[in-house]
Amino acid sequence: MINAKVFWQGKRLIGFDIKGHADYAPKGEDIVCSAVSILAIATVNSLLEQVGQVLVKESADGYVSCRLADDLAGDKEIKAQAVLRTLLIGLNGVSMEYPEYCQLENITN
Repeated sequence: MINAKVFWQGKRLIGFDIKGHADYAPKGEDIVCSAVSILAIATVNSLLEQVGQVLVKESADGYVSCRLADDLAGDKEIKAQAVLRTLLIGLNGVSMEYPEYCQLENITN
């Protein structure tokens, strides 16, 4: 199962952790894993390109973690929130369609 967590600080999204494998289908055919992977990769790449100030950790076993810098402001903060909310919408859709393969949790500080 894929476990996805999005982290909130009040009304501000500050990052996410995704770990695990869906095991929906064999490797190379797993549409759930592919969907979550592309959401995570696109989010990290977009944040790095548009915001720059992010901390990213990845491992070969299906783990990715991303956090925004605390001091984002103005245009960078607006872009970061739009990107992270897009991730949230995508993960919510996958977890609702395939609840036995992907779980989404909102963590509030």
